[in-house]
Amino acid sequence: PKCCSASSISFPYCPLCLCLQVFGALASEPFKVSDGFYGTGETFLFTFNPEFEVFKWTGDNMFFIKGDMDSL
Repeated sequence: PKCCSASSISFPYCPLCLCLQVFGALASEPFKVSDGFYGTGETFLFTFNPEFEVFKWTGDNMFFIKGDMDSL
């Protein structure tokens, strides 16, 4: 079941927002250890410094999220 939706965005799982001092991310799927990349083009990065800016998927590849025991 979908737990999060908006007028034009619908996520199959609750999106995860990761905010750090320099940038943040809204992920279309929960972070997990994986052998390959996962997620969708609804995943994006953002920054508040020096002002708010969103970095959306360019469509150039399908590399959204990859996690292993040492990094995300």
